[in-house]
Amino acid sequence: IEVVLIVACFAALFARDLPQALWACWFLGLWKDLGTSMAMGVHAFLFAALAASLFAVKRLIFREHPLMELGVAGGATLAVGWVTAAFSALLHGAPPLLEIAARSLLAATFTGIAAIPAIWALRRARGILC
Repeated sequence: IEVVLIVACFAALFARDLPQALWACWFLGLWKDLGTSMAMGVHAFLFAALAASLFAVKRLIFREHPLMELGVAGGATLAVGWVTAAFSALLHGAPPLLEIAARSLLAATFTGIAAIPAIWALRRARGILC
């Protein structure tokens, strides 16, 4: 389960403006980079790109719907997973494609399911704190 990615999706979907979404997701990506063996900044760049994409479509989607939250978090997990797998394959050699696909789909499924209560809790905490 990609907890940091769920928080980044929340930040992008519920940010007041694009700079707030970009900065929040960039910092979350740097935090994710600290816990991985990837080059520093890879996740920061991917999370910032995710923020720009989600911020662009947030007015077109019903972001409070649980299935939308599942789809956004699951899709983001797939996208980030495939890009980082490709980057890792360039640097260290490619693992079997079937293994990458299976791990990515499993991670996307569990992250999407976990995003529903996590985003609900984050929205509730945001309403209490702000």
